[in-house]
Amino acid sequence: QFYGGLGGGLHYKMNGLDMYLQGNKSYDRSNSHNLTERSFFNQGNLTSFQRQHERKKLDAASFHSVRAGAKYEFSDGGILDGSVHWMTGNYKPYASIEMDTWDYPANIQTAHAISNNRFDESFKNWTFNINYINKYEGEDHFLKFNFDFAPHGNDYNNRFETDQFNLQTNTKSSTGRTNVQDLSNTTYSGRLDYSKPLTDSSKIELGWKGTYFFINNDVINTLLDNGKWIQDNATSN
Repeated sequence: QFYGGLGGGLHYKMNGLDMYLQGNKSYDRSNSHNLTERSFFNQGNLTSFQRQHERKKLDAASFHSVRAGAKYEFSDGGILDGSVHWMTGNYKPYASIEMDTWDYPANIQTAHAISNNRFDESFKNWTFNINYINKYEGEDHFLKFNFDFAPHGNDYNNRFETDQFNLQTNTKSSTGRTNVQDLSNTTYSGRLDYSKPLTDSSKIELGWKGTYFFINNDVINTLLDNGKWIQDNATSN
């Protein structure tokens, strides 16, 4: 197994301007093996035995992140800051399972099965933010504004396939399924608050807040039928 990463940042400040830049990068790889044996008994007598060998591999999983922002303070006390954050990554694990079955007391191998699973997942996310605040002279006299824009996307390409061999009848059967998804969502959110005292006993307050969320989900599933991949219309769109 291997895991590693690196990162760093820059920070610059001059007069009323404050800027920064940060980034990091990481990788993950691993291999594992697992052997499981099962014995089945009936009234103390061994009737069947199974051996399962599982192999797992994580191939070049990676993550990247960059964040940058700036803040500026005006002479009247107002503060404006903004930032952008970008993230992307991928995850590709594989798994294979072999299972053998023996019947007892004849000690005859009756079945052999092989399963292969593959996952391919990736994402790419952006987040933009703008924020402004100004506290004027006097109590409860302020202006605040915030806006966020966040488009996110995910892609999936997964496959599951199993071959089963009946060693007594010398026959083979196969089952399988694929899942391909293209997911995206975008969020817009904003908020505006203003407050100003009119007299010692009254003040005016104005505000607005809203969130708008848009999602797109494209899914295609297929099934293995007599050696051919056929789209599963019941679970696809």
